[in-house]
Amino acid sequence: MVLLGAGGGEGVGEGAAGVVTAVPAPPYLLAPGVLSWRTRLDRGERAAEKAAWAVEEAGRRADLDPAVRVLQADGAGEVAVAWEVLLRRPALFTHAILEGPAPPAWALLDRGAEKVAARILVVGEGAVPDAAVPVRVERAASAAEALAAVLR
Repeated sequence: MVLLGAGGGEGVGEGAAGVVTAVPAPPYLLAPGVLSWRTRLDRGERAAEKAAWAVEEAGRRADLDPAVRVLQADGAGEVAVAWEVLLRRPALFTHAILEGPAPPAWALLDRGAEKVAARILVVGEGAVPDAAVPVRVERAASAAEALAAVLR
């Protein structure tokens, strides 16, 4: 399993229960920030490239089950970047754990949310996209509960 998201680590590290946390170090930093987005690509595309790189790197460094790839984001800024990654690379992740507000329905519908393959587990108020958006969404009481559901 590859878990990409918050954790404060750098590089690709191994965790418990066959979980590899892929948090790329700069210049592959995923959190939005002025310095990390100095590129010719728009920041959503750059984030998607970074996420794809991190998943590929984690796969090279560890013997992983490629069937489980989790994108985890906590807070409005990280969740906005996570949605960009899901929309731009709809088949990259099998699950997403999002703790922050969902984008407006029109933004998701206009950008092809129906192509997102990930099972999305959301935590908190405002995290569930509008019911008109065709994505698989489930509620979880906490990120830990959502991760436990993914690992089952």
